[in-house]
Amino acid sequence: MDTENNNQNQSNTADWVEHAKKYIETQKENNEEPTKEGWYQTLIKEDLVGAWDEMIETFKDTWEVTNTMIDSMFGISKESK
Repeated sequence: MDTENNNQNQSNTADWVEHAKKYIETQKENNEEPTKEGWYQTLIKEDLVGAWDEMIETFKDTWEVTNTMIDSMFGISKESK
């Protein structure tokens, strides 16, 4: 169990390191100084906003599927709404 957790932690750490390296490289390519705060902002914008957008799309899809299922259970068609 500890080995599995260690492997997962190492994988997560490697992902964060790659993300930080990518941020630093991008900043340098744009002739800008990479900062810790800038990296944090990038994390928020890319990861959290992206996750939020995915969650909203999932909710929309779930709503449509549920709505269609309820309509078909009660014999309601889109035309009769």
